Formats: sequence, C-alpha cells, structure tokens
Amino acid sequence: MKHNIFWSGGFDSTFLVCKRLIVDELPIETYYLNFPCDGYNRDYNKFLSTNFDESMKKNKSNILENDPWDNSDRPFIKSKKSYGRSSRFIEVDVMNKLREMILHKFPHTEKLFPEVNLVKEFEIQKDVLDDSKRLAVDYSARWNRTDQTLYMCQFSLDLDDKIEVSYEADVSNPDGVTYSLATQLVRKNLDENLEVKLNPNMPEVRVYKNWGLPLAKTYRKDMIKTAEQYDFLDILKYTWSCRFPKENGDVCDDCILEVKQIERVNNYKDLLCMTI
Repeated sequence: MKHNIFWSGGFDSTFLVCKRLIVDELPIETYYLNFPCDGYNRDYNKFLSTNFDESMKKNKSNILENDPWDNSDRPFIKSKKSYGRSSRFIEVDVMNKLREMILHKFPHTEKLFPEVNLVKEFEIQKDVLDDSKRLAVDYSARWNRTDQTLYMCQFSLDLDDKIEVSYEADVSNPDGVTYSLATQLVRKNLDENLEVKLNPNMPEVRVYKNWGLPLAKTYRKDMIKTAEQYDFLDILKYTWSCRFPKENGDVCDDCILEVKQIERVNNYKDLLCMTI
C-alpha cells in the first residue's frame, strides 16, 4: 500500500518518510507545496530586512498575489497580503539531499521512494473556500485568512486519496500553550486510525476528510528512540525546520532549542553545501 505524505524536509515529516521506508518498508509518494501558501500576516518587509540574506530578499514570488480568501462571499476580516516563507529554496534542496542520504544508506528504499513532487499553485474551489470560511467565521476553528492548510485541504481532495500530515504529539507552536486552531480541529476529529472523520455537527470538517495524522500520538523523544533503533538518527540531524533563519544562515532564536535536541545542523548554508 502506497502512502502519500506532505513532506517539507523538517524533522517530523522526515521522520515519517523514514518510518514508512525503513521501519515499515512501504512505498511512498511525497508532495511539497512549492508556492507562497503559508499565510503569514505581519510586517514582512521589516522582517526580511533583519532575517534574510540578499538572495532571499530578491525572491519576489513570496507574495500570494491572488488571495483566494478575497473571492469568497462570506464576511471576513480584511488583512494584509498573505506571504509564504522565503526558505522554500532551502527546503527543496534539503529534501533532495535527504533523499540522497536515505537511498545511499538504505539502498533497498530506492524502489519505494520516487523524487518529491513539487506542486505548483492551483485553484481553490468555491465549496472548499466557503466551508473553510464557515470554519473560521462560524466556529473559530481556523484562521480567518488564507493559510497553508487551505491549500493542503484542496490538494488532498484533488488527489482523491489519503495523505499523511506530520502533526506530532508535542506542542511546538511559539506560545508553547496550545496548537493552532486548525491543528486543534483535526486532532479533535480523528478516528481510531488517526484519520480525520466526518462530523455531523460540523459538516465543514469534510475538507480535511483525506488527511491522516499518523504521528498525532507520537512524541519527539519516541521518534528519536525509533530513529536510533533503526539507525537513521544521523539523517534527522540534517533536517531543516526554521522558516525565518538569521541573515548568516543560522536558525532563528525560536528554533535553537529544537535544533540542540539532537544536535541538528543549525545553519542552512552548511546544509546546502553538504555532499553525500
């Protein structure tokens, strides 16, 4: 049975990729949304001037010009333009290098592990947009703007197949208190197989119906133990999760503790120069 996975080159999604390939010995198909779909809403230009080097500042494709949230007939709070992360070029290169590392160390995975699918921008359908709008406005169950989960929902529906999202058991958002609204929503609507189930009291949850969260009850410490047992902890040390690195290439201050957890490489320039 093939497993579809949203992959980013980060710790959790790379652990899932390794688990499926090395532990479960199952074929996978990986997908990466390679366009500005994150939905960041901040003084982005000021942030860029302090955190990114010149090559990243010149990435004009970081603005979602045609924001689908503006095309809905539901009321919404008008916000600034929706931005993606300029670190996409890091993540794409890191995923390619991680794949090389996995194939080199575990040759039997080659037949199970095709190249990552880099997904270009696609249209959000009106029914998905309207249901997402209701989740935001009527239930306060997601952000009231375009974000990555909107595109992940649409992609999973277009795929017409189950796809795995690497939301783990640890609380990892910046405030350290709770999960994001969308993450809370999907976690509350999981069945015994950790797949999103339909909710008759909130039919709009159907936009997540093809999502599975196989790591929803797995903590980072357990991932590390599994990686040690199956000898792929060294691969996880080369993952990249920081979306806003410092200008010199180091991870931001919010990510430094996460990096130190298993002594991950903490500078994207070192990662991109890495040879297999």
